[in-house]
Amino acid sequence: CARGPSLRAVSEARFGDIVDGEVLGCRTPGLSVAVVEGDELRLARSAGIADLASGRPVTLDTVFLLFSITKIFTATAVMQLVDQGLVDLDRPIGEYLPAIDIDNPFDRPITVRSLLNHSSGLPNPLPFAWARPASEARPPLSRHAEIALRGNRAVGFEPSTDHRYTNLGYLLLGLLVEAVAGERYEDFVHRSILEPLEMERTRFSYDDAMLRDVATGYVLRGTLVHQIARAVADRRLFGPPIGRWAATRPFLIDGTSYGGMVGTAPEVARLLSVHVNGGVWQGRRILSQRSVAAMQEVQSTPAGQPLPYALGWHVGELDGVRYYNHMGTGGGYRPAVRIYPSLGQGIVVLTNRTRYNPRVLTHTTLLRPLTGLPGRRRR
Repeated sequence: CARGPSLRAVSEARFGDIVDGEVLGCRTPGLSVAVVEGDELRLARSAGIADLASGRPVTLDTVFLLFSITKIFTATAVMQLVDQGLVDLDRPIGEYLPAIDIDNPFDRPITVRSLLNHSSGLPNPLPFAWARPASEARPPLSRHAEIALRGNRAVGFEPSTDHRYTNLGYLLLGLLVEAVAGERYEDFVHRSILEPLEMERTRFSYDDAMLRDVATGYVLRGTLVHQIARAVADRRLFGPPIGRWAATRPFLIDGTSYGGMVGTAPEVARLLSVHVNGGVWQGRRILSQRSVAAMQEVQSTPAGQPLPYALGWHVGELDGVRYYNHMGTGGGYRPAVRIYPSLGQGIVVLTNRTRYNPRVLTHTTLLRPLTGLPGRRRR
């Protein structure tokens, strides 16, 4: 029988070789990777080209669009409000957002928890049309919600009884943060997460320095993804093609709470440190240990059927080691984050190709200083 995916532990030198090999093998123009253990950065590696037209290389300061990795920031922000006693996971979202009109014909309400674990039943319209040039201001989150919910208000199944991934759920969670915190979602995340983690190049928009270092996004010309994007997205987002690649110009996504962030691999890795280090980074408590544990609890339906999701995280297992991950995709980028709490490690992979497969890297961990993986000999 064919063996399924496995988890491999390698030395830092070998890990760097794997990163380089992904670029040399033409699987993506560029890569930026960071690995944390506890609250320390153990490895940071960049490889390849950020912009093919100019030949500008990827560095550890290169900025990538994060897309749905943003959801981990949003889930963390919601749990910070839980820590403050301002949000109850099992209260109906309608009690926090009474003005939001959702067509839910079922007796069971949509709760904060069901939004976090994607069991709300809300649909998931593609966000290709909700991108704009980086030079243009986004609409407020509340205005974007009005636009995004048009024709997308109907709940497809009884909330909490099934699982369907939806950006709209995290759009509502962004509005929840605003309603409870009394400030813009972006301002709350900046104050409560980005500033304490000293994230200067991870945010919701570009400054001039970041624009000079942003990776150009690439997708193979003529592929289905390229055709869909060209049909739906703003034509101003596309730059001149280069060889076999269609290229994007710097852009941002409306609906900041489900996919609107940009950032660098070493900085995003600090958030992963929070989630493998009991809520603390460099002595600063970002989240309570109780909330970290709650976010890593596999969710289930009222009937006890497990869901493939925790709170904010997809859940999986390799060789008996539980992991939590999230990926994003679109517009020439394929970011991924994964944590292995039992190993105390987390990995960020940022790339500038839509169809890149990050699992080559996220299925790899660093040998621990003394013992390596449980049950394995260090070589």
